[in-house]
Amino acid sequence: KWIVARLRRRNGQEPAAVGVVADAGVWHLGARSIVEALESASIRCRVLDRSCLTEEQLEPFEAIVMPGGWSVFQRAAAGKEGLDAIRGFVEKGGTYLGVCAGAYLAAKEVRWQGGTYPYPLILPEGLQKPSVRLVTQ
Repeated sequence: KWIVARLRRRNGQEPAAVGVVADAGVWHLGARSIVEALESASIRCRVLDRSCLTEEQLEPFEAIVMPGGWSVFQRAAAGKEGLDAIRGFVEKGGTYLGVCAGAYLAAKEVRWQGGTYPYPLILPEGLQKPSVRLVTQ
């Protein structure tokens, strides 16, 4: 409901600077909280689903945020084309902010509780650290 309400209010406004992904695998309360926090700081946002993850649709943004949730489902929802579009966006100078599972999604591998888990490499090798390490207590 909150996404539809945003679309209705958005008519006639300036283009958004930040795209926030809210599709399968994304914790929607987290996505909503990110949008509300950014907009409270006067940063215009657009909520993105899989259909928006194309080179053409991502081009106008300064940044893309992938909220937390379940990275395996985020990857499946984005599909190869969506992941390629995100990679291309970053290669052209766009900013990618991954929160929790969104950060996992951009990692080459994740080391967690003594295990190492391979992940698809989204971001260009030179633009990220080779792995994300979580420290748990």
